[in-house]
Amino acid sequence: MKKRQLIVLMIFHLALMAGISKNDIDFSPKRLMKDIRHICQCDSIDFVDLKYDIDSVTNTIKGKYLKVVNRSTVIGYAYIGRVNMSGHSYNNSYEYFDYFILYNVRGKIMKVDIFNYEAFHGREVTARWWLDQFIGYDGNTEVVVGKNIDAISGATVSVHHITRDIVYRTNTIRNFLRE
Repeated sequence: MKKRQLIVLMIFHLALMAGISKNDIDFSPKRLMKDIRHICQCDSIDFVDLKYDIDSVTNTIKGKYLKVVNRSTVIGYAYIGRVNMSGHSYNNSYEYFDYFILYNVRGKIMKVDIFNYEAFHGREVTARWWLDQFIGYDGNTEVVVGKNIDAISGATVSVHHITRDIVYRTNTIRNFLRE
């Protein structure tokens, strides 16, 4: 009897650990470091958490804003987070993806990259040509899917979710820089 309980407990523990590790966001993706080094021509990069109450919905949207520092000089900002496509599930598991936005010191987007796509449909939003549409966006213009952001057949939900999140995150960084 005790052996069976121990086995059940071990299986439960392993399942719990697998679920936790799958659901955690990697807040230091290797692609972000590589892109910063390439774009900024920097060899020494540090991240500093922004101490700014910028996200009123942190209990539903996970993410982190960072200062990107090279030798004690702020060279830009980054947002690393998750887009949950709430209400859209496949086999009772909610779809999401993790991505980052790299901003210059004025809050203009230099790079957007999706580094973990955990959804069954809409993978087309991970294409470089599509994500590059956001380069240069600084929150001063309206972003409309189908007008100045290409819609993608088969990725409608993903396109709208990431576009909305990028606009929100960029406006948040913009507000932070104004203060």
